[in-house]
Amino acid sequence: MNPLNSVVLGCTGLVGRRFVHRLACHPWFKLTGLAASSRSAGLDFGDLQQTPGDTLPKGILAMRIHDLDDLDNLCRDAKIAFCALPGRIAEPLEPALRQRGLRVFTNAASHRMDPDIPILIPEVNPDHLELARAQTRLEGGAIVTNANCVTAGLTMTLAPLVSLGLARVHLVTCQALSGAGQKGPRAIAMQANVLPYIEGEEEKITQETRRILGSLESGQIRPRQIDISVTCCRVPVIHGHLLHVTAEMAAPVNTEEVRQALASFKGRPQALRLPSAPPSPLIVRQEPDRPQPRLDVNAGGPGAGSGMAVTIGRLRVQGNRILFTALVHNLERGAAGTSILNAELAVKQRLIPGAELAGGSP
Repeated sequence: MNPLNSVVLGCTGLVGRRFVHRLACHPWFKLTGLAASSRSAGLDFGDLQQTPGDTLPKGILAMRIHDLDDLDNLCRDAKIAFCALPGRIAEPLEPALRQRGLRVFTNAASHRMDPDIPILIPEVNPDHLELARAQTRLEGGAIVTNANCVTAGLTMTLAPLVSLGLARVHLVTCQALSGAGQKGPRAIAMQANVLPYIEGEEEKITQETRRILGSLESGQIRPRQIDISVTCCRVPVIHGHLLHVTAEMAAPVNTEEVRQALASFKGRPQALRLPSAPPSPLIVRQEPDRPQPRLDVNAGGPGAGSGMAVTIGRLRVQGNRILFTALVHNLERGAAGTSILNAELAVKQRLIPGAELAGGSP
């Protein structure tokens, strides 16, 4: 079994570092290159300030960080690029990597709404990965995007409700500081404070949710027509976005029916036992005061599944309205973890050259 050579672009940021940690011991992917801006180029990864308690193999800490302009050397033997770059940098770079034949799994928002590129949540819309297969025929490589970090958790909770007659969604978010990246709000501005607005976030969540829950028809995504209203807030929590969801159904439903639909939800990653897939992607808790970021943000573990499950609590049904609170780890299920899970699914779908050597038969 030969792991597939992989590189991380934007390795110095919060999401980039999560990529590095997840790839350090991945059974299918071998981390062979790191890249960042010229400010960090030339440093070893171990020269960066490490989070207390982090443990990485010495070989990873000794890896030299390349300049993004040095893609010829960085990507010479790579099959996969994991991208944690800002959108303005990723926008021209990712198509260039695609033309080199790489499979690009990205957390950047630049190409999420491109008609030929999927926004992939493997448990929710695995069939949309066929858009990547079409890209390989035309471009040589492919781009597969993550959802927005809130959308990633929201669509997972809504997917089991579609068959029950989902018609309308109202969402209020309490989003962690790390979702804004290292250049987010200063700590002093967030002490005993809540910011009731996050630029562009509400529009992203609305558009992406409709697209992810949509259907693939004749090579194009037909968005699901759901009425969605969103209000986003930034709160003084380190990791973990809380989603307060009200879902209106076409007809009344009962509590046990809804609870069972959520708790039993599984997808193709679980059926295929992908390395980063949690056994249960949705965890429904009974306690009246859960989920809480401090207690539940790493749900889905142990191991690579940590942070990959969405925790649901405060489930209430009022006629045709379903109310609940959900918690998603914004850096794992909402970012690096899902990108790697997307790549694992692509391996099983034979969308990466040499994948049969890494991941076995689909």
